[in-house]
Amino acid sequence: MPSTTPRLLERTSTPTSGSHIGTYREKVDFCISKSGIAKGKVFDIGCGQGGVLKLFEQLDWEAHGVEPDPELARFANHELNLKGV
Repeated sequence: MPSTTPRLLERTSTPTSGSHIGTYREKVDFCISKSGIAKGKVFDIGCGQGGVLKLFEQLDWEAHGVEPDPELARFANHELNLKGV
């Protein structure tokens, strides 16, 4: 039987970080710096576990997304407390 733990979480979690969202920080910072927009709204199509959305939310952006995989969407909602997925 396949594992119900999403692969991204298995691959990127470390005992010290406690979360998989650290891998997205550089990409989020790059997007923000290139856009010239300090705060706003972001919509992620195929948001997976919600790591990118969580970072935007922590940076005071209004973060929303959609994810067709119910297990990944559940993780985003229940583990990362993202209400916009």
